[in-house]
Amino acid sequence: MGSELWDSQAEQEVRTAVATTASERLAADHLCCGRFGLVAILRTISGRCQAVADQAREAAQKLEAEALADARFPEGRFSLFGTQAGSVVLPG
Repeated sequence: MGSELWDSQAEQEVRTAVATTASERLAADHLCCGRFGLVAILRTISGRCQAVADQAREAAQKLEAEALADARFPEGRFSLFGTQAGSVVLPG
């Protein structure tokens, strides 16, 4: 990675971080701090860390596909966070 601090241990730690991020399932799945937020993190890693780029890119694609499938309504529209009648919960 262009630093003498980068070694096999650092690479393994980043791989573990990518795997943990990819497997995280949040209670609230909002656009910013739900799965799409995790996708953004994984895509950023894939563009900046060549050692784990493929792992991060594949994880982002899988997570994004899951989130889109879960958010899709039969009519073709999307819901990006849950609401209850008379209530809209927005993250802080």
